[in-house]
Amino acid sequence: MINYPSVSIQTHGCKLNQADSTTIANQFTNAGYVLSEDIKSSEYFVLNTCTVTHIADRKARKSIRNAKRTNPDIKIIVTGCYAESAPKILKDMPEVDHVIGNKNKTGLFNNLLNFDLKNNK
Repeated sequence: MINYPSVSIQTHGCKLNQADSTTIANQFTNAGYVLSEDIKSSEYFVLNTCTVTHIADRKARKSIRNAKRTNPDIKIIVTGCYAESAPKILKDMPEVDHVIGNKNKTGLFNNLLNFDLKNNK
C-alpha cells in the first residue's frame, strides 16, 4: 500500500477565501497529495484566514494551536487576510511554520515546495 502525503485545508471567511482554498487544494492534489479532514494523519495544515474582526483573528490562532496539539509533527502554513495584516504575530507563534500573504496565496504550493527544497539540502 502506498502512503501518499496528505494535507488538511481549513478556510475562514469569505467566498474569495473559499475559491482560493480550492485553488490551493488543486495544487496539492495535482502534485500527488491527498486532501484529508483528519489533521492527525496530515503532513500539512493550511489555514486560509480572515481578519474582519478580532474574533476572526482569535479563531485563527485557536485553529493553529488545535492543529499542532492534535498533530505535533504537522507543518502549519497560514495564508489569507490575517497572514497579510499581521505576519509578525503569526511568525512569532511557535506552532506556525510558514506565513504566506494574500499576494502569494495562489502560488502557496510552489512557494512551500521551494522553501522546503532549500531547507532540506
